[in-house]
Amino acid sequence: MNESETKHTPGPWTFDGEELVSDAEDWDVAYLARFMNPGYSSEANGYLLAAAPELLEACEASVAYLLRGEGAGWKACELAQAAIAKARGEGDVDG
Repeated sequence: MNESETKHTPGPWTFDGEELVSDAEDWDVAYLARFMNPGYSSEANGYLLAAAPELLEACEASVAYLLRGEGAGWKACELAQAAIAKARGEGDVDG
């Protein structure tokens, strides 16, 4: 998918560690409410939301590689590993 086909706010997105997910230009993409189910972590949800563009890119690369042989398999794996780490709030999560 090229950028002209993208309907969502382009990434990278970042999570402030508390309640806001923002795009690269510091526009708000999502606000996490604090009154959610106490059994879940709003911090973990923030990191998962912030990783959404990278997760989409990794899935697209993986599907292209597996179905059509486009791109390198290692590239798809690297994208997926980076997106997973960001979604879990590990490592360099600010993009």
